[in-house]
Formats: sequence, C-alpha cells, structure tokens
Amino acid sequence: MSDFNKIMAFQQMMPYLNKEQQDNLATTLGMELQEIERRLVGKNKEDEFILILLFMEVCKSITAFDEGVSQLLKTATSDLLVELQNEKKFMLEIKHTGKERYSISMGNLQKRIDYASKYGLEMFFAISIKGYWMLFNAEYLKEEKGKIDISDLMKSKLDEMLDCISYVFPKGLRIKSVYCLIGILMYIKINYLVLRRN
Repeated sequence: MSDFNKIMAFQQMMPYLNKEQQDNLATTLGMELQEIERRLVGKNKEDEFILILLFMEVCKSITAFDEGVSQLLKTATSDLLVELQNEKKFMLEIKHTGKERYSISMGNLQKRIDYASKYGLEMFFAISIKGYWMLFNAEYLKEEKGKIDISDLMKSKLDEMLDCISYVFPKGLRIKSVYCLIGILMYIKINYLVLRRN
C-alpha cells in the first residue's frame, strides 16, 4: 500500500480514535503521526482549492488524478486537469505550506512540466502560503528557481484565470457594521403602512 493510500485509510479511521490510538495506528502503518497530520493538511488544502474552482463557476470540467495509482506507476502526474469555460485547458498541481516560502526542486518541477507537455498542456501551480492562494504557471516557478513566497502575490494569475478580484486585508483589520436605529424604525413604519393599505 502506498503512503497516500495509508494516509487516506488513516483519515477514515481518525475520528473514531483518541490520540494514543491514532499514534498506534500510525506506527502500525509504518509512519509518524506528525507526518500523517502534515499530509492531511495538504490533502484538505487540495479540497479547499477544488471548492474555490467550483464556487467560481469558471470551469467547464475538472478531472482529478488518483495519486495512489500515480505512486504505484512512479509517474509524476498533476492533481487535476482543468478546462475553463473559455476553453483553456491546463494541468494543475495544488500545494500548501505553513512556512514563509514554498519550494519545489527543479527536478520535480521539470517532471511535472514534462508530464503536462506530453499532453500538449501548460502546467500551473495553485499555492497556498499561510492561507493566501496564488496561481502561477510552471515557467514562473522556473524563473524563481522553484521558490515562491508571499511577495509573489501580485504576480499571481489567480484573478486573471478565475475571472475574479482578490482583496488582501492587513492583519488586525477590523470591520465594523454600523446600523442606524432611526433608519430601521422608518423602514419598519413604511412597510407597516404599506402592508396596512393592502
């Protein structure tokens, strides 16, 4: 069984186990509990980005590749094949890091580019750094020697590709809604008068 399949099996059992039982299961699977938890965060982030794609309603189709089969075949596939409503198709790899910088080796990057090229498609990376989603083509990652950090946010293709506008608010910003009691009372009185006439 591949590590990916072990992690998926672990995820199914996890809600029913206490911490000690989780640790024992991880040991039985030949893995460290911390590594499984780290990888599960990554899997959940993949699901999060897929939901973003679905909610934005810009995709004509999304095809997911089974990572377990890819590992068995020792093939560097991508996570998804995406076709947008505008007919643009591309391979997509979804990555997440809680660190200040995402990094991919140039060899791994090239394998993914080669895989996409084999099908005549461009390779893109959706990268979450500390909760900020960015989207880059593989060529940009090559230019940056496989290293992306939050300062690359303005060069992200996310808004362009998903036909949206992102807003980034500084940490600590508070939004306060203020309602006018007089305005609410007038609204209620006007609606009451309209309802009474009918």
